[in-house]
Amino acid sequence: MHILINSDILFTSKLVSGHLPSHLDAFARECDKANAVVVLTRTVLLEVERRQQQLVDESVAKVENAYAILRNAGVPFEERSPAEMFSLPDFAELFRQTGVRIEIEEASLSSRTQ
Repeated sequence: MHILINSDILFTSKLVSGHLPSHLDAFARECDKANAVVVLTRTVLLEVERRQQQLVDESVAKVENAYAILRNAGVPFEERSPAEMFSLPDFAELFRQTGVRIEIEEASLSSRTQ
């Protein structure tokens, strides 16, 4: 059995880091138990990556703002590069970490009409 995931299922308002959100993790583990293959299209991955990039950019801006506040208040702190604190998640790899088989497909006009 192949299960095609759309971007609405992967959408999250939080930055994903290190592991899938719990609802996706549980879903992936059930798919693995059922010996199902989760199919992610490249377009879905790109859409989700774009949202995650927005969340990374927002997080970096928040840290930079916090650093500015601390500097202005004269509070000593160890500064790290905010851009190095956050990274884009690899959803295919995060799914694979649950044990489920993953296929990445390029969307085509013919696949959309089947």
